[in-house]
Amino acid sequence: MFRYFQYTRKTVGGQVYDLIVTHGVEAHIFSFGGADDFMVSITGSGAAIDAMLAVQPVEISIKEIKMDAFALSAESSDQVGRIRERAAELLEREMKIISDKYPKEERDTWSIQIAEAEAYQDTHDDLRAQMLKMLAEADGVSLETFASNVLAKK
Repeated sequence: MFRYFQYTRKTVGGQVYDLIVTHGVEAHIFSFGGADDFMVSITGSGAAIDAMLAVQPVEISIKEIKMDAFALSAESSDQVGRIRERAAELLEREMKIISDKYPKEERDTWSIQIAEAEAYQDTHDDLRAQMLKMLAEADGVSLETFASNVLAKK
């Protein structure tokens, strides 16, 4: 069973009061808003979660919330933000690995090459594939072969 809570950690007289995870439940804590504001999803039996809640310090405020509210808050959490940043870094690195295999001119004209190859394949009209015709001639292959190669890489 999953249950979702919002809680605020308190510091009183230098003592920090925080959520205590007990009774064999699993808690996934997400920070959001202020430094002491958290959302937590707790997994365990209903009785174990209730027992864990019963031993929480009275100094913290904790309230049960619906899954939708948890999901909305978790979306803006620091953890999800870091996951997105890391994913963007990994994507950028992988894209660089792929793009470094091709000259800049080929990358910059790739959408044109695909459009012309598709137009040529549909019509076999050289006038609809002017750039491909020049590239095919430079490579010493037929326009038909070059267009097929572009579409194979699409």
